[in-house]
Amino acid sequence: MKLVKKLKRPLSLWLAVTLFLSSILFSSSASASDMNVTDIIPRFYIFQGKPLTIFGKTHNSMSFYQINTAYGGATFCLEPGKKLWDGTACAYVRYEAQPGQSVPYIGSFDRYLSMVLAYEWLLWEGPFPDSLRYGVVQVYYWGCLAGYEDDWDAQEQAMQQFAAVMGNPAVMTYYQSMKESIVQGINDYDAGNGTLPAWNGLQQNMILKDGHYELTLDISTCQQLRNTTWTFPDSYWTYQVSTDGNSITFQYSGQAPEGIVTSADIPGIENKYYAYIFNPPDGLQTQMGRLDLGHSPANVSFKVGQTQPGSADENSQLELYRHSETFESNYNIDLEKYCAETNQPLEGTTFNVWEDFDFSQVNEDGYTEGEPDGTTGEVYLNCMSPEPEEDYICDTINTDTNGQASHSDIRYYDYSKTYCMGHPAPEWIECDHEGGDGEDAEDCSCDEENERLREQWMAEQEMCAATCDFHVGNTDEDNHGQDTAAMEAMLADRDETYESFIGLEYSYHLEEKTARTGYILHSLHNDDEEIETVVLTSAQDGGNVTAGYHSGGTVAGKLFSPVYAAVAEMSNSKAYTYPVPEGQGMEVDEQRSIISIIQEKEEKVPIEVPVDNMAVEGQGAGESGSGDQGTGESG
Repeated sequence: MKLVKKLKRPLSLWLAVTLFLSSILFSSSASASDMNVTDIIPRFYIFQGKPLTIFGKTHNSMSFYQINTAYGGATFCLEPGKKLWDGTACAYVRYEAQPGQSVPYIGSFDRYLSMVLAYEWLLWEGPFPDSLRYGVVQVYYWGCLAGYEDDWDAQEQAMQQFAAVMGNPAVMTYYQSMKESIVQGINDYDAGNGTLPAWNGLQQNMILKDGHYELTLDISTCQQLRNTTWTFPDSYWTYQVSTDGNSITFQYSGQAPEGIVTSADIPGIENKYYAYIFNPPDGLQTQMGRLDLGHSPANVSFKVGQTQPGSADENSQLELYRHSETFESNYNIDLEKYCAETNQPLEGTTFNVWEDFDFSQVNEDGYTEGEPDGTTGEVYLNCMSPEPEEDYICDTINTDTNGQASHSDIRYYDYSKTYCMGHPAPEWIECDHEGGDGEDAEDCSCDEENERLREQWMAEQEMCAATCDFHVGNTDEDNHGQDTAAMEAMLADRDETYESFIGLEYSYHLEEKTARTGYILHSLHNDDEEIETVVLTSAQDGGNVTAGYHSGGTVAGKLFSPVYAAVAEMSNSKAYTYPVPEGQGMEVDEQRSIISIIQEKEEKVPIEVPVDNMAVEGQGAGESGSGDQGTGESG
């Protein structure tokens, strides 16, 4: 992907272009066989040729997409304005709805969970396929992507407009049913993740005990796990269910446990908290959905590994933590077109929105887990969603009755780094054995045990320094306390990274694609003013704007002289807060910032430290064609 982006930049020789492109095509075809790929087809139009203006965008059509198999699942547009050809091969990746994790093109866990529950409603509500129910979910998805997943007033207004386009009031009945299902589904999830144990899908810590690693997990909320079987990364694993059936203990007799442990399918429990993201070739429309219409049995899993939070010994106090959250940034452009001679707004003009990005603003090498590079405040390309592109049409917009149109982009950054809370010295064994000779002497291995603890303590620090993003060491054998220096360094990096991310500049240029009836395209007249190019930072950064200009053409011959004006207007600017460990349960105004942590440290006020993994999510400021045409387009 990085090579493709670099090759998009200007090359001087045509021959070089040809050779490089040939290399790319060969490389892509070679790796495609290693991916999970399926074809998506547009079955039919939900509506066509009727403008639906919702959530700041005008959609001239909506298509019903489906996996191209006998019982293929429905898929939905995540990038309105882009096309998807009939039978496009898309690589797909499955994403579980897990707290603290974000999903490409969608963003936060809360948003993704709502969208997954809407899909589940589609499957259970009635016969499939149904164009109205499909359309209700698609409209809801577009609202989610614009940040309105839980704004039911805005969603209802959009559904009313969709009902008017479809000419069918049943849309509102379906919408209310879907809304109730989503709200109930969220409540069920919050009440216990659908009866699955709370540790499902999370990193777990194994304890070194009597020569083996051991982990005990609670299964009291899911009794079906008493009799299930398990799949392990290697052959050194065993497990035992407790006599009361409320817990299960896993043992590992190898050198170091690493990998994912997964149960067999659990009878009687459906897995509904997942979906797939379908990625077509560059420039085409990304989709979300499932592979088939069936209901997948649930299973549970957990992950173990050396670089994740864990304790290597009962007496060791090593705790490694991961901080994960998703940043959000918003870029908004408003356009107004009117006639200079009549001073009246011009409705029905279509514009292409060109977007460009300077990749020198980010680290194109990307973030690699377990390989800290020692830098701070870096924006890594592989943590951005969607990844920026160079000089391409990102949207097509149409002016309304007021001559206005707008374009908005929501961008996400997945910040996830590890840190330690220092390395407290072990609790040394104080030898109280009596000395003596012969039979009077007591067996004593205290010195050997203390040396073993010392070696393990130092080895843990070496491993942490090599693999943890933020590490603080300890050589004082009498220091048994934790140290917040690495956590403070991580928070400072998180703050710096956030500021860098919201300050990224994107360039937008508007090109008139279709003129209003009675007018010719802008730039085809000698007197046409230069079309403005704007370079923006995000709304969260204050929406800084730099204006540039693009010269129009020289062809004469229009009836009137329309004037074009592009106004970069930042909206929906939200404040950003800085949650710290245990902050996920706090209200926004209760969350502490790094400043308060430093003040507490200076005042020598002890800071409560979490004892488990955490994933704190920040409050960032936040269609298709018929078979005859062989293409699909939404929006």
